[in-house]
Amino acid sequence: MFRLSLYLHTLRFTRKSQILYYIRFLFLYRLYRIFGGYIGWLLKGLVPPGIRVRSNIFLSLKKTLLLEIENSEEICKSAENISRRQFLFLNIERNYGQKVAWDDKEMSKLWRYKLHYFDYGMYFAQAYFYTGYEKYYFDFKKLVEEWIKANPFGQGDGWEPYPISLRVVNWIKNYIFFKDLIKADSEFQILFLKELYLQTLFLEKNLEFHLCGNHLLKNIKALIFSGIFFENGDADRWRKKGLKMLREELKEQILSDGGHFERSPMYHKIVLQDLIETYVLLKDYNRKQDLSWLGEKIRSMYLFLEEILHPDGEIPLFNDSTLDDALKAGVLSRIYNAFFYPTAAMETDGLNIEEFRESGYFIIHNNTGSKAIIDCGRIGPDYIPGHAHCDTLSYELSLNGKRFIVDTGVYEYTIGEKRHYCRSTRAHNTVVVDAQDQSEIWASFRVAQRAYPIYGKVEKVDGFCYFEGAHNGYRRIGVTHRRRVWFEQSGIWIVLDEIEGRGVHDLENFIHFHPLVKANLEEKEIIIEFELEKFRLVPIGESEIDLIKTPYFLEFGRWEERFTITLLAKKANLPYRFGYAIFPDTKGKVYLERAKIIVEVGSDKRIVLQ
Repeated sequence: MFRLSLYLHTLRFTRKSQILYYIRFLFLYRLYRIFGGYIGWLLKGLVPPGIRVRSNIFLSLKKTLLLEIENSEEICKSAENISRRQFLFLNIERNYGQKVAWDDKEMSKLWRYKLHYFDYGMYFAQAYFYTGYEKYYFDFKKLVEEWIKANPFGQGDGWEPYPISLRVVNWIKNYIFFKDLIKADSEFQILFLKELYLQTLFLEKNLEFHLCGNHLLKNIKALIFSGIFFENGDADRWRKKGLKMLREELKEQILSDGGHFERSPMYHKIVLQDLIETYVLLKDYNRKQDLSWLGEKIRSMYLFLEEILHPDGEIPLFNDSTLDDALKAGVLSRIYNAFFYPTAAMETDGLNIEEFRESGYFIIHNNTGSKAIIDCGRIGPDYIPGHAHCDTLSYELSLNGKRFIVDTGVYEYTIGEKRHYCRSTRAHNTVVVDAQDQSEIWASFRVAQRAYPIYGKVEKVDGFCYFEGAHNGYRRIGVTHRRRVWFEQSGIWIVLDEIEGRGVHDLENFIHFHPLVKANLEEKEIIIEFELEKFRLVPIGESEIDLIKTPYFLEFGRWEERFTITLLAKKANLPYRFGYAIFPDTKGKVYLERAKIIVEVGSDKRIVLQ
């Protein structure tokens, strides 16, 4: 019955069109496996015999690709590794020697996808730009020929729409750098262009309407790139179709506050990069066309990104985010400022707040490098919550410019213990009730019943920045979680959780520290050492303290241990209030006195909650 409930609650949020397109997708790919050769032969008949490409309108796109480079020596080193068939994805290395196993079943689906993306092809192109060595062209050519020979039409991971979309764009980017060499290599040019054209034809007939979201945007980007790259045949239709779909998708996918609707900071960066590259290419194609609708979306996304970054210049790790699977925020900023109006750095004076209500991110920060990013938003679109985690009312906190309290991140997408843990409530800085998750996560990307924010707000009150929010993720057991947060310029950080409802419940309040933070339990307090400073974490209300070690996944496939504090309130009678305060030194006291939080630091005594 429990399994049936998961299916029913998951399906009721899924669009009927998604279900129909998914059935179509499964049917077609079974058909391709059986009749791929014949279908491929029919599609090849649609490829124009004299394919023409545009070759003089890619200067701005080439500039963006060069702006991505931070270390030319590392680029050349990576190119040499790929030429030796040494691939490193998700922090897992595979050395294939002379022949790549393109459908290597020993590796995860995501790892194999990356093998088919050909992102690494840019190492050859960029290395050629810096050195002028033609060997990098021949390395790229050999790998393309190998892929074409080993991946017959419609067969394997490489012919799924998502990797096709990335590979089409990456091959076009490589052509921009190797244009003269490819033109001089007529036999390979014919093979390369026909294969690129064929893959775009195939993609157009297999767009990912069953997945939507960032997947569909990747499909659209590939259609537009091919529609501009090719000069004849179906190119005009691809470009127009892609532009029409892009307009429609951006209305839904980019929220009014600039956030991407899947609410994953990492995928926000990926989508922003895709839109910038698409804008630049479209402008090169026709500088007179009105692209203000696209430029405005890019600007709002960029401003959103700037505000949610930590003082170290990178994103929080909410909702399937890592720091190694998208362009660095600083590189994105460099590219954005090269093509759009530069944004002036905001001057901060004391405490400041920002809120992105639709995305659900609430920001508190000061001018000394302390910043809290609080998540009180939807887990994602109801019909595609694939990157959702149980992180409502969780937060990340930087002190003195360094990450202090952090999310767990994500280790992998493959179903299993690590995947489930990363998505679970206990992996986030929030409260677990009766050992249950806020949202019913299952499989790798599924969610049945899910938490919704009831409200969220941030404001300045009595010298504090103050956040308050609540969610209904535990409504199925008659419980509501409400959280209040105070932050003061001197560095006092207070979190108070109110668990409302009836009956007796077990409560766990998790606080996950960055690996650089050292913590020791002394009596009923935690003494914290961080960046040569000492802090004290003091529980508020009645709870037991447990200090344990848990994994922190900064990147895919990589983890390290860090300290985690759990405040335990066993058999608590609801309503119940408990929480904690963090001080920047060892002097001070915080305690709950009926309906008041009393803060005493030195001779200063303050009432925080009246």
